[in-house]
Amino acid sequence: MARNMVPFAQFALPLVLLPIQILNVMTSEGKPQKRLKLLDHKDIQLLGHIDTARWFKEVETVWAKYRTENNSNVTSIEYLNWQHKLTEQDLNKQFAVLYSASAKDANAFVHKRGTLDLEYIIDKAAYVFYTDSELEAYYLTAFLNANSANDLMKPFQSRGLFGARDVSKKILDVPLPQFKADEEAHVRLAHLGQACAARVEEFIRDRDLANQDYNVGKVRSEIRNQLLVEELKQIDELLREVVRIDEAIETL
Repeated sequence: MARNMVPFAQFALPLVLLPIQILNVMTSEGKPQKRLKLLDHKDIQLLGHIDTARWFKEVETVWAKYRTENNSNVTSIEYLNWQHKLTEQDLNKQFAVLYSASAKDANAFVHKRGTLDLEYIIDKAAYVFYTDSELEAYYLTAFLNANSANDLMKPFQSRGLFGARDVSKKILDVPLPQFKADEEAHVRLAHLGQACAARVEEFIRDRDLANQDYNVGKVRSEIRNQLLVEELKQIDELLREVVRIDEAIETL
């Protein structure tokens, strides 16, 4: 969720209960894959989870009572999976690059599958890109966290009482070449992203942020404006080699 996202890292992840089942299926090429199947309260009861089934049945009752006319034919479970944003999540790619949808700047990080005991599901407050390439993941993360990329989109962001807000998809309008492992600047950006992630993760551990109350805005600001000042300067310098700024401004 948004409050768990800071530049180059995540922490204090919440444990959530979802009406889904993870299936292991075979593709047409004979490869095993994980798929998500949506469950209603009857499906959950058949699996033997009686109390959970009762809870989701109550959810459906409340939803049916208060849903709007536009959703009169939509169940609570279908609404949770609106536009298949839950069941179409990719559990098979090794790396997921996420950034926060609602913030002054994009706060991007890499999640590696298999590093948690439970499955990793992404909330609607984030945008995600899946890849099996670790270097590509950190290349993209370095770009999304870069001051230059975030500054370029500022004039086009929605604004609130405290200035720019809601990254949404606007930062994706800043042109970035597709990652190429044989491009030196691309690989250097990826390695800088990895180094930044290691520094931020150490910072989170040292401050024990996962086990205390925190203001996520202040944590993000401290990471950008104190912890990673030099690294972000290096990323911006490399991006000048990779992204043509004049073309970027015209695109936006």
